[in-house]
Amino acid sequence: MTSHHRRGPLRAALIGASAVAVCAGAAAADPAPPYSELLRQAQVSAPRLAEARAEIAKATGLARQAGARLNPTVGLEIENFSGSGPYKGSNLAEATASIEQTLELGGKREARVAAGRAEVEAAKLRATEAGAQFAFDLANAYAGAEGAERRVQLAT
Repeated sequence: MTSHHRRGPLRAALIGASAVAVCAGAAAADPAPPYSELLRQAQVSAPRLAEARAEIAKATGLARQAGARLNPTVGLEIENFSGSGPYKGSNLAEATASIEQTLELGGKREARVAAGRAEVEAAKLRATEAGAQFAFDLANAYAGAEGAERRVQLAT
């Protein structure tokens, strides 16, 4: 092995040790914010909480849409066009236009609206659960960081 290859791991270890020392010095100089402040700051930008809020907005929009009447359907059919011989061209084509409107009977619309409302409530409950899980994970990480900081203090 050349001396160049031997110095690579040593250089990496020295860089890592200096990074730890800088971080430890910065941690000692700048104490961590209290957990409640850290939680408040993190809740604003946490992706999984933003996703939960977006799911509530989506469910709310779908519930609002469920209350609307179904759209009518417009259709156009053309038959017997572009044949051969005397049927060539579109002079003998037959066109049929149609408009359809679905009538909801038997409480289907009310059931669709109720299902939409239930989905909004479920999305809110999932968001509450995600918030609680996020707070737990952050508290767990915070406690681990405080424990590591105390171990560093004891070691020094």
